[in-house]
Amino acid sequence: MKNDVFTQHRDKIIPVFFFLFLLTVSLFLLPEYPVWITDNGNKYMMIMQLLHHNTPFFTHPVPELFPYGGFHFQQLEFGKIVSFHPVYLPYLSSWCVRIFGGNGVNLLPMLCGAAMVWQIMQFRRKNWLPLSLLLGTTVLIFYSLLQWEMIPAALAVSASGYCFYRKRIIFAGIIFGCGLWMREELYLLGVILVAVLAVKRLWREIFYFGCGAILPVLLLWMVNWNIYGNILGVHGRDYFTNNRENGVFGLATLLKESCFNY
Repeated sequence: MKNDVFTQHRDKIIPVFFFLFLLTVSLFLLPEYPVWITDNGNKYMMIMQLLHHNTPFFTHPVPELFPYGGFHFQQLEFGKIVSFHPVYLPYLSSWCVRIFGGNGVNLLPMLCGAAMVWQIMQFRRKNWLPLSLLLGTTVLIFYSLLQWEMIPAALAVSASGYCFYRKRIIFAGIIFGCGLWMREELYLLGVILVAVLAVKRLWREIFYFGCGAILPVLLLWMVNWNIYGNILGVHGRDYFTNNRENGVFGLATLLKESCFNY
């Protein structure tokens, strides 16, 4: 049939399968738990902790002698030893490992990467092949093969933008708010978006977008407060001071080093 689903969406389905094919080939060339830098190893440790102990917290037999781990692991005021990174992606990935074994550890970033390819193809103008080949040379594949929140967060932003484009403002807000569970940079993007809408006097869009985003954001703050003792979590709390030494900084220096860290 000429009007079946595959025929209608062939120019989107083929690039997605091409992308997944590249990921699958890459997986055969990588170890079971591929690590690029220490951040990925940190998240794998959280996954193992969740799998074997059903908790994201770490224990030490002599907490007062807890070894210095840089910013990676911190002992909070109330005695919990936690990873600097948010637990939410490792928590979801731990369920993929339970179901699919070690090969499922990065299933969510891979699926989010494929979903981004599908979304990008919504805006194609002509032939899908050049754009597909171009996607194969970008960092989209690289980050889709790692235990990192980059691709899920980017998917949330692009999906939110697509919903905004289709005038589904509340859904755009909901998806954007869910993206904040992955990366704190979305707070900055949210402020920029609201500022742009305010300049254009699109007050109704701001209201509907905020109504959609408020529920996932408030839920995130409550969960962060329960786990970490503050609404931003350890990563969000220390984000702008992550890689700098202690000392007194002016506003200009803080902004410069924050941009460097970003």
